[in-house]
Amino acid sequence: MDDLRQELENAKAEIRNLRRAIPKLPPPERLYEMIIAQCREFYRCTKRITHLDSKIRALRKSTESLEARLKELKLLEVTHDKSRLEFMLVRSQLRTLVATVPLMFAMGAVSEEVWNTWMDRHQKNDDGKFLLTDFTTIESAINDQLQLLDDYRSNLESLRTDLQEEEQKDTASFQEEIIKAIEQLQLSVDSALKNIAHPQPAHPQVEVVQAQEEVQVIEENAEFMEEIDDLEAEEDPVQEPEEVPQDDRNNDVRHQMEQELQQARQALGNFVQIIAELREQKTCQPRRFERGTIHREMDRMMRCAFCEAIGNHYSDSCVEVRSPQERRRVIERQRKCSMCLEYCTGGRNCTK
Repeated sequence: MDDLRQELENAKAEIRNLRRAIPKLPPPERLYEMIIAQCREFYRCTKRITHLDSKIRALRKSTESLEARLKELKLLEVTHDKSRLEFMLVRSQLRTLVATVPLMFAMGAVSEEVWNTWMDRHQKNDDGKFLLTDFTTIESAINDQLQLLDDYRSNLESLRTDLQEEEQKDTASFQEEIIKAIEQLQLSVDSALKNIAHPQPAHPQVEVVQAQEEVQVIEENAEFMEEIDDLEAEEDPVQEPEEVPQDDRNNDVRHQMEQELQQARQALGNFVQIIAELREQKTCQPRRFERGTIHREMDRMMRCAFCEAIGNHYSDSCVEVRSPQERRRVIERQRKCSMCLEYCTGGRNCTK
C-alpha cells in the first residue's frame, strides 16, 4: 500500500513538472483563429506569385533601355526573395500552431471532437472561395511553391547574366567609338601638318591670267599713279609696315597645330596610364570558407552583398559576381559603402 502511494506521489510530481515545462498556451478559440489566419496568409502568398513567371518572360522580351531592364530585374529579385521568406514563415508558424493542439487535448483545454468540429467548418478566402485548412495539404503545397520559386531564381540568374553581358558589350562598343574618334583626329592633324609642310604649287595658267590682269590695271591707271607719286614726293615719306611672309604665317600655324597635337597625345597617354594603374592595383584575395559555404548558424540569414543570395555563401566568395570591376559597379549602383558593403553613412570614416 505504501508502495502504491509512493508511485502515485511520483506520478503526480512528474505531472507537475510536465505542466511547469509546458509554456502558457492561448485559449482554444484563439489558437483556432491563429491557424485560420495562417491559412489565409498562405492563400495570399500563392496569389502574389501567380504573375511572377509572366513578368520574367515579359522582361526577357522587353525592348526598353538596359538601365530600365536592370531596375525591373532588381524588383523581380526582391519580390522573389520576399515571397520565399513569406512561404517559409507560414510553414514555420503552422507547424508550431498545429503542434500545440495535442498539448491542449492533454491538458483538457478542449476535446478532440470539438476541435475537429471547428476545423471542419467551411471558411472563405479573400475571393469568396473555400479556404484550404488541412495542414498536410498546405505543407505539401508550400513545398511545391518553394520548388517553383527555385525555378524562378534560375531564370532570374540567367536573365541577369544576359543583361550583364549586354552591358559589357555596350561598354566595349563605346570604347571602340572613342578609339576610332581619336584615330580619326590623329589622321586629320597629320594631314593638315603635311599640307603645311608641303604646300601645293598654284596652277601656272591661273598665275598667267592674274599677271595679265595686273598689267592691264596698271596701264589703265598709269597716269593716276604718276600724280599720286608726285604728291607723295612732296610729303614726308611714310614707311609702310612690312608684310609678314607667307612662310612665317605657315610656320606659326604649324607650330600651333603641333602644340595642340602634342597636348592631345599627352592627354591620351595620361588616360592610358591611368587605366593601366587601375588595372595593376592589387585586389584582396577571397577568403576560403570551405569554398564560400556558410557553416556558422548566426550567418544562415546573411545576404551576399553582390548577388544577394541568403545563407548560401560569404560576399567575398560570390561566384555570380566575380571580377573586382563588376563588384565595384554593383556596390556603386546600390549606393552601398565600399568599405563595409552595407548601407553606411560613414563613407571614408566607416568603422570597418
